[in-house]
Amino acid sequence: MTGHFDVIIVGGGPAGSASGILLAEAGLQVAICEKSSFPRDKICGECINPRNWAYFEILGIADELRSLPLNKIAGFRVANSLGLFFDGEMPANVQKPFFSIARSVLDSVLLKRAASSGAMVFENAAVREVYWKNGWHAVIGAGSALKTLQADVLIGADGRNSIVARKMSDFYKRSFREKSQTSTRIDRVGVQWHTEYQKSLGSSVEMFLFNNGYGGVVNLGDGRANVALVTTPELAQLAKTDFTGFLSKTIYSNRSARERMESLNPVKEILIAAPINPTSHTSTHPFAYLVGDARQTVEPFTGEGILFALQDAYLAARSIAEHYGVLGLKTTPLYSRFVANRLISPALRHPLVAQKLIRHSFTAFGSLLAKSLFT
Repeated sequence: MTGHFDVIIVGGGPAGSASGILLAEAGLQVAICEKSSFPRDKICGECINPRNWAYFEILGIADELRSLPLNKIAGFRVANSLGLFFDGEMPANVQKPFFSIARSVLDSVLLKRAASSGAMVFENAAVREVYWKNGWHAVIGAGSALKTLQADVLIGADGRNSIVARKMSDFYKRSFREKSQTSTRIDRVGVQWHTEYQKSLGSSVEMFLFNNGYGGVVNLGDGRANVALVTTPELAQLAKTDFTGFLSKTIYSNRSARERMESLNPVKEILIAAPINPTSHTSTHPFAYLVGDARQTVEPFTGEGILFALQDAYLAARSIAEHYGVLGLKTTPLYSRFVANRLISPALRHPLVAQKLIRHSFTAFGSLLAKSLFT
């Protein structure tokens, strides 16, 4: 089957679904190709920054989210392995809270909204090939069920190992690879799982530094807790083969985590993703965009991954809408990645440096997080 659209979006996560919502509501014919069937779990810290509410309103999902059993976050703690920690309170906002939610829930809300907005959603539709021939072509599906979709514009929202990002390197081998070679180096890996509810946390999120990376734990609104770490490739693999040894060499090497966290045994599959680097991929094709994790755009420590995924989607949709001459999108605040990627990320790439930094500038570090990232 062959279908022609104005825009093909590869990936149905937050960035892909948000792009689809905005463009479909602007009157464009949109196809979203998602390799999984929703709901599905996704590696993430699962903390949603209050700044996201501006996008939730524009996307038309704010009221639905407020109706869900959200875990509203009232405070945070950052602790280094020496036992030093910083406690902070989150500004109380009933209508726009800082909250945690399973990605299986959030992403399903967004993808459902994209479909109701008019986007055609293909689930279980992995993209096998993407190529340009007087427009974009995407081959999706498997075996005899292959479909070829065509569109003038392509959006890559297909994660850290984006097929669309790789296609950009085929078009512009030298410039793209020179810009993106550091972002494809796998020196840090994300590890995430759900565990039992942590009574010691209550409504707070806690971040722990250790000698081989960092991690965070937060309760979810469904009676579970989320554990997400960034560590070395070797330790990430250990999580699958020797979970007890993995804990002792990562999060439990932090004294505060060891004393405060109850059993962190997984109640579902342990997820691993790489690379975890905030160096951005850039699409140099005039009719292709990279959004969300396909750009690898922000340091996970700051909890702004969803925010910048939605912001990428908004900016791409605005550019595409202008290209087609359709009505402009509603305006929304735009945020900089400077604090996360230029100040925090370099320190976190060298855990021993980060440990010393927090030891000598702990209050300043905590205040920076509270004021620059969470309000």
